[in-house]
Amino acid sequence: MKATGLSQGWVDFLVAILIVVLAYLLAKATRRFINDVAPHLVSKTQTTLDDHLLKAVNGPLQVFILAVGIYLACATLNELPGLVSDNLATLLTIVLVYIVAYVVSNITGALINWYKEDVAPKTDSELDDVLMPFMSKAVGAVVFILATLMVLGILHIEITPLLATLGVGGIAVALAAQELLSNVFGAIAILSDRPYKIGDRI
Repeated sequence: MKATGLSQGWVDFLVAILIVVLAYLLAKATRRFINDVAPHLVSKTQTTLDDHLLKAVNGPLQVFILAVGIYLACATLNELPGLVSDNLATLLTIVLVYIVAYVVSNITGALINWYKEDVAPKTDSELDDVLMPFMSKAVGAVVFILATLMVLGILHIEITPLLATLGVGGIAVALAAQELLSNVFGAIAILSDRPYKIGDRI
């Protein structure tokens, strides 16, 4: 029985190593495809959106593949103590959550950059030129806040008091920045209405 248990442990260990190696090879193949093959494919399209998306997912996608491989490899190691296995699974889950958040943030940023570089210059309004950088940062912040809330849930941390505290703090900040916000929205209104142009006498 002991020999069987020992042999099964070695089998699990070898399977885990095989999974990690396969994940590494897949990540390397993905990198080569994105760097060498994909650019030739997207160069034939009329839009530059695919170029932005390739740059956005290149690095994070490889890290995601490796993280998933390590997660699956650890799941096959039945000989690990329960506490170590649970903590390791929790840690890898948190890493995966933030990697996905980073990928989503990068893709959103790529879409906004594409719009700012290719679409906004062709429009008559200057509103999109002003809002695009702000939107990129705002969306990225929202994505990582949501990811952090998910991580707190994974760690079984009660987020209701935290949300209440953030709500009160948000109200205080909004009241303190009321004049600043009014100036910002006033500038947006002026840009959208375009009552003045360069060369006009005021």
